[in-house]
Amino acid sequence: GEGDNWGMVEKDGYPVRYDTVKQAVVGVAGMRPLEAKTTRPERYAKIKVLDPRKKTGEASDQGVLLRFLSADDKEIAAVIVGKTRSLQTATREGWFYVRKPEEARSWLVATRLDAADKAKNWLDVDVPRLERDRLRAVDSRRPDGEPVEVSRPNPEQTNFKVDNMPEGKEMIHDTAANSFASALGYISFDDVARAGSIDFSKAVTANYRTFDGLTLTVNVTNIGDKWWARFHAAFDADGVHLDGLTEEAKKKMKSADQVKAEAEAINKRFGDWAYNIPK
Repeated sequence: GEGDNWGMVEKDGYPVRYDTVKQAVVGVAGMRPLEAKTTRPERYAKIKVLDPRKKTGEASDQGVLLRFLSADDKEIAAVIVGKTRSLQTATREGWFYVRKPEEARSWLVATRLDAADKAKNWLDVDVPRLERDRLRAVDSRRPDGEPVEVSRPNPEQTNFKVDNMPEGKEMIHDTAANSFASALGYISFDDVARAGSIDFSKAVTANYRTFDGLTLTVNVTNIGDKWWARFHAAFDADGVHLDGLTEEAKKKMKSADQVKAEAEAINKRFGDWAYNIPK
């Protein structure tokens, strides 16, 4: 990538946080040598500066190789980041064992660096979220089941109620529906894939509806032992329910144009992707 726009090649270009890229660049550029260390390859494993490309030694003894490439794929700099000698804190740099891949000498250096070796630690972890003050209703339906519908008349009412309660049944307790309505506030993901690569034909569908007309649709399905979610947003003019809200509550709502823009932004950012979420 360039500028603020970075994507992960192995994840079809899924967005990577610019701050994560910047921190890696600045962390390597700012390394201060504290002490020259071993030049003996048989001792590299002890401080975890084995080159991971050469597959020598145990995987746990290999370092994390950071390479910085120009637009024409020429290597600008490279370093193997090994064992952490001293953890960084808010007020102090960390101490790390490092080695340039083409050099025998290893070093103990001081810097601020998080040399993440897993894809998800580089990915932009944002997902669509809805402020609870805006949320009016949620309905969920399985392909072969009846819908579950919960709602509340205004934001001041803390608890959601089940609208289509079966005859003769009652809620376990007053707050039973709240976790369902609040689920989007806690969602996270471990992996991503193109939405078209996941079969959502048997997905559970949930629609989150706000007082100001936004509908955020979430499809969730499981493939093997993994659970996947996808998102789609739309503005529903008939779904605007502002009558009866206090002036304070109305201040937290968005105009029709703002909701339309919000839906467009959500679809542009998240619509093409499926997210592997915790079960």
